[in-house]
Amino acid sequence: MRSSWVSIGLGFGLCAQLLLAQIAPRPLDAATDASSGSQSFHSPVVGLVSSTNRVEVRAILGVPGAALLSAPLPVPADVTRLYFAPGQQYALAERGGSSKPQYASRSRAASLRTASLPLAVVTFTGAQLGALNPVIGIAEPDIVSFSPSGGAAVLYSTSEAQLEVLTGLPSSPQISLQIARSSLPDDPQFLAIADDGVTLLEGSVHNAVYLIGSSTQPSLIFSATTLAAMIFAPASSTAAVFDSATGSVSLLQNVSGSPSTRLLTSGLSNLGPAAMVQFDSSAVLVTGSGSNTLWRIDSNTSQSQQVQLPALPASIAPLQLPHRFLLSWSSGQPAWMLDTSGPAQAVYFIAPGGGQAQ
Repeated sequence: MRSSWVSIGLGFGLCAQLLLAQIAPRPLDAATDASSGSQSFHSPVVGLVSSTNRVEVRAILGVPGAALLSAPLPVPADVTRLYFAPGQQYALAERGGSSKPQYASRSRAASLRTASLPLAVVTFTGAQLGALNPVIGIAEPDIVSFSPSGGAAVLYSTSEAQLEVLTGLPSSPQISLQIARSSLPDDPQFLAIADDGVTLLEGSVHNAVYLIGSSTQPSLIFSATTLAAMIFAPASSTAAVFDSATGSVSLLQNVSGSPSTRLLTSGLSNLGPAAMVQFDSSAVLVTGSGSNTLWRIDSNTSQSQQVQLPALPASIAPLQLPHRFLLSWSSGQPAWMLDTSGPAQAVYFIAPGGGQAQ
C-alpha cells in the first residue's frame, strides 16, 4: 500500500472575506424571483449541501480552494427530506402533509410527516430548483439508492413491505419493478442498482449479497462477515462491497452474467460505525465516520493512496462538478470537500457563508 499526503485547502481566510461580495448569491429583483421562489447566482456552483433534519439546502459557490456556502435556498414547505442523486442534477423529495407545495419556513417540517404525499422529483440547474414532479409509489422509503449515473433508483419501505425500482430519472420517472417483501430472500440492509436500471443487488441484514429481479429467483453471490457498504461501478455490472470485520474491499464482477469475486484490498481498520464506499472513475474511495483517513484504491492495479482528512467524514457524495465529493457538513458549520480531479487528491475547506435557516 502506498501512502501519500494531500494538500488541504486552508489558504482561504482573508481571501474568502475579500471574495464574499463577488461570490455571494445576488437577487433577480429583491431577494428572490417572486414567480419562482428561486435565487439568481452569478458565480460558479460546485455543488449543494443538504441537512436532513430541517431540509436546509445551500449552494457551494466559487471554486475549490476559494468557495463558500450560499444563504439557504428556498425549498417547498411540504418537503421533509431530500435524497440527492449522484451529480446533484436532481433529488427525490420526501413530502408530508396534504397542503399544496409552497415556500415557507423549515420549522414546520416535523409537523408535516403525517399523511405523506407521494415522492417527487425536483431538478437542480446549478442552484436553481425546478418544480416538484410527483411519483406515485413508495412515499416514505427507508432505503434509497441511485445508479451511478442517476438514471435509476431503488427504494425500499419497511412499513409498506415493498421494494421499488424507478427508471427514466429525472425527466420521465416510472416504476419499472415492484417486489413485495415476501418475495425477497431476507430483510434488506443495503440496495444497489446498476446503470442499466435492471441489475439489482440486495445486501441483507444477515450479511449476504443477492442478485434479485423480476425474471429470476434471488441468487446468493457473496457472503460477508459484517457487510458495511455496497455500490455499483459506473456503466458496469461490477459492484464493490466492504466488509468491516476484515476491512476488505471486494469486487463482485459481471454479476448479471457469470459472477466472480476479486479481493481488491484488506486491512482497512478503525473506520467507525458507518463505512462509506464510492467509485471515482476506475478507483474505489473508502472511508468511515470514525476515521480521518480516506483510501483511494485503483480497481485495476489494487494500488492505493491514503488521504488524510482534517475532519471526520459523513459522506463521499458526488457533487455537481466531476471528481468533487462532499465529505461533511452540518447546519451553521463549514463544509469539507474532496477533489480528485488533479494528479494529487486535495481536501478543501468551504466557509459557512451567510443567512440563517428558519
